[in-house]
Amino acid sequence: MDSVSHTPPARPPAYTVDDPNAQHQAQTDASLAELMLKPIAALPPGRKKGILERVIRMLNASAPTQADQILLAKPADFSVLYPKLDKLIKDLNFIPKENVGCFAFACGLYSQYCEIKTTTDTVEHRKAAFFQKYFEIEGSDAGISKLQRFKSCDILPYPSDLERLDKVLKNIDVECLRATPVESVNPDFDYPLVFKTVVNKMGAFSKIFALRLEFSSDEIEQLRGVVGKKESQSDYLIVLHAFAQRGKRTDDLLKPLEMESRNDIKVELKRALDNRNAQVPVQCTDSTPQKSKVRQW
Repeated sequence: MDSVSHTPPARPPAYTVDDPNAQHQAQTDASLAELMLKPIAALPPGRKKGILERVIRMLNASAPTQADQILLAKPADFSVLYPKLDKLIKDLNFIPKENVGCFAFACGLYSQYCEIKTTTDTVEHRKAAFFQKYFEIEGSDAGISKLQRFKSCDILPYPSDLERLDKVLKNIDVECLRATPVESVNPDFDYPLVFKTVVNKMGAFSKIFALRLEFSSDEIEQLRGVVGKKESQSDYLIVLHAFAQRGKRTDDLLKPLEMESRNDIKVELKRALDNRNAQVPVQCTDSTPQKSKVRQW
């Protein structure tokens, strides 16, 4: 008996870009996708997303193997991507919420702080969310360096808090996070200097001073959020941050301070500006003190 050959048939050639069958299949798939989306095209984005996620879950449930399933990807959690930075943020939780707001102003990020304040449910979540946003904007290197503003701007008034901050900032080793600067920070407005020499010295909020900054009464009440609420230091943060966002310079505060009869603050601010402008930039050399250790990520 003649032997029978059991050689398997040759596999069909792989599709290529020039293959008319592949082009036809791609066109058919695109048409089917459009046909599927047509019934939900007019729905709100949130509901449309929910329906598509349910369809994907139904497909996954009927998939013969795990390889045939469709993954619903979610943005990686900050604590997963940067566990050491997340640990640092948790260590900063002892800082009172009012001081975190002051720090946000001193970094030019008070808008971000206020936005987070309205979207978080607890003080702890608010502080953690702000510091996450802070490090995403400043990056790990500059972000760690600017934490010294809690001290240099007299934001933390109690020695016990300063000692605790020193312990947190000692021998830091965190992941490297690149900076993503925001346009809302006015480069001509010295936020830390204004906080230290103006906000810390003005005392009770003065609506007259806000008017001297060329805000109308309606604008002031809108900025403060609640008409007739008790004035606080945060009102100065809100108004002065809005003043900076109008493109004003730090020395634009000198005339309003004089009109407010706060020549003591005006003189101190003018002196601080003169000292700052007189400083000669120091070129970095090998003898420059080493920055906090930042592990490359």
